[in-house]
Formats: sequence, structure tokens, C-alpha cells
Amino acid sequence: MALIVKQPQPARSNRKQPDPVTVISQQFCVPYEVDLTCTRTKLRVTEITDVDGTLIFNLLIKIMSFRHKRTLLGVDGNPIVTIVQKALSLHKIQYIYRGSSKNECDLLFIIRENPNATNRVMTLDVFLGSVINDKKVPDFRVKGSLSQPSIIYAGTSNTILAQTHIYFMHTLTVCSNIDYAFAIILFLILDDLNRSAELRDQGKSLGNGIIGIAGAVGGN
Repeated sequence: MALIVKQPQPARSNRKQPDPVTVISQQFCVPYEVDLTCTRTKLRVTEITDVDGTLIFNLLIKIMSFRHKRTLLGVDGNPIVTIVQKALSLHKIQYIYRGSSKNECDLLFIIRENPNATNRVMTLDVFLGSVINDKKVPDFRVKGSLSQPSIIYAGTSNTILAQTHIYFMHTLTVCSNIDYAFAIILFLILDDLNRSAELRDQGKSLGNGIIGIAGAVGGN
């Protein structure tokens, strides 16, 4: 069955554009910039719309015992990619498969938290194919936090493929001829990991506060 693709409307920009990038499908590459806005409509559903508010994708989330699974759906409800996180992996490695498959032959790319990232800015390394190691240079890199714009770079260069903006943190501007399905997946995973990290930090702060109160009471 052919995938039905709803193309987003152009963004309003005249900036210089990078070289084309196709990872998931040429269907998701258009000759103009696009703005994609992410809105969580339900607990485990995120809608992705264009500048006119037209639905482009849905992201569904399913949390299982050892795997955190997401599925990016087209407007026809068919799966475009399946995202699987191995919960017990050291750096929260994400595996992105074509369609609803989880077979190695359908593995498109792998996302891993950069182990050397500092200053509370999450950095993700993206590797095409099925092999990663500490010596391999990432094909793409994603950086950002809940308080700073998210930016997708080509490799380890400063070439920007897509980015959010300080006043529009949930809208991703994707450069022309860049696979916007690929870009939105990277942004959504980065955002999810940043939110999880914030919740962990809040839990630690709460725990330290309780311990401090208990210590003060005990001292009296």
C-alpha cells in the first residue's frame, strides 16, 4: 500500500539552505523550508502540524517493561517509522526502524546520548546504519534543552539542518530538501529526553529536601 503523504506548507524564510538530506524517504523532502509544530493532545499522543494547522504526523507512545516504543504515523494512520528505546542501555540508545518493523534489515538509524555532553545541554549523536562505537563519527548531531533552542547539525559541522527558536520552542523549522520526517523524530526524541532529565532532577531535589528536613528534625 502506497503511503499517503500530506505535504506541509512553506515556512516564511529566505535563508541559505544546506545540501539535501534523505534518510526515511524522498517523499518527505520539499524544495522549501517548513515549520512543524508539536502539540501533545493526549497523554501519549503528539500531533505535528504545519503553519496552517494542517495535521502532518501523529506520534504514539507505548511504554513497555523493558522498551519505550514510539510510532510516527502518517495522516492515513499508517506507520512511517517505529522508534524503540532499550530501557537498560547506558546512554538510552534509540533504534529507528522503517514502518512497523523491528527487523535489523529495516533499521534506518540509531540515536545515542553523547557521553561527553556537558553544561546541562543534551547532545544526541545520530548514526546511519546498524553499527555504532566510541570511535565512529556521527552522521548527524542534535543539541538543545528545555530552555534553549534545539538544533540539528550535519555531522560534527556547524551546518544547521533544522532548529527551533527561543520564542517558539515547539516549532521546528526544517531547511529545504531536508527529510522533515527524519528531522521531527530527532527533535521529539531530544525533547522527550530533556523532559525526562528534568523530572529526574526534580525528584533528586525533592529527595534532598526531605532528607534535609528529616536531618533538622532529628537534630532537634
